[in-house]
Amino acid sequence: MIDEYNKLNNSFKKSLVFHVGWRAGFFSEYNNMILAMLFCLKNKIKFILYSGDAAFKYKAGWEDYFLPFCENTTNPIHRYLNLREHSTISTIKNFSTFKWFVKTFSFYYIAKLTKPFVSFNYYTQDLWKQIRTLDKHETYNIPELGINGDMQDACNIIINLTWKYNTHTESSINALISSIQMPDKYIGLHIRGGDKSSEADLLAASIYVNKAKSLSNLRQVFVLTDDYQIIEEIKTTYKEFEFYTFCDKEERGYFHEEFKKQSKTIIKKSHEKLFASIDLLNNSQLFIGTYSSNPGMFLGMRMPKNSVISIDLEKWQIW
Repeated sequence: MIDEYNKLNNSFKKSLVFHVGWRAGFFSEYNNMILAMLFCLKNKIKFILYSGDAAFKYKAGWEDYFLPFCENTTNPIHRYLNLREHSTISTIKNFSTFKWFVKTFSFYYIAKLTKPFVSFNYYTQDLWKQIRTLDKHETYNIPELGINGDMQDACNIIINLTWKYNTHTESSINALISSIQMPDKYIGLHIRGGDKSSEADLLAASIYVNKAKSLSNLRQVFVLTDDYQIIEEIKTTYKEFEFYTFCDKEERGYFHEEFKKQSKTIIKKSHEKLFASIDLLNNSQLFIGTYSSNPGMFLGMRMPKNSVISIDLEKWQIW
């Protein structure tokens, strides 16, 4: 499939260098990368990846964890001039933010001035709005890759193309999954916490577990969460369940800006735990989460539609 993708991708005359990993958590970045790839396929634009300064990086970026699937650039120009999106005046709340705003817009206009001198056509910010407003109801037909369906169907194929671990990551994740000895059949939960309260109201853990009780007789549950207090709560309340998780006892929520300051070793191990958790959720008989979270949006594309239940939004959406 990668060969077919590269043959098609390399046939396009115009090109986008997509900057992944610089601003948000992993699945926010990854989901938008998938949408960008779909946009490029639809509009016959070559997709090129830059991940040289990704928050998930510990050596190189994307290839620290995954196999390459397209042309990768290491040109440091993209660190400064290739933005996910530019700011607006409404973000200026204090002097520190004002300085960030001025710096961002300076780079934005410098990027425009460089256009005649670079070998590609688009920075990420040039197409960001169009990428984010793709029609989820449209039928996407790209026969070279077996794509013929709505956005979720199309993104599912692109995920299968890109979600390929390198040898080291695959070994680490297999060891993690083996360490907790999951049963063959189980329910998966993603219970939000940490800085996600700034995006949406956090829902009580009981809502997730009660939904699981109402939909399945299974009582083995894998939980992705970033706050071990949630694990303690549901273990105490629902003694008929057996809960599994990679969340450590000292974890009290994920806060992206603080996480980026951690050592490269911690960043690597944390992402391997995240990927192992996501793979376990993907293999569950039933996943219950929120479409308003990026892991929920991702699993809404990766898993069969009838295996995903969102407790906050009735229908899958771009988040």
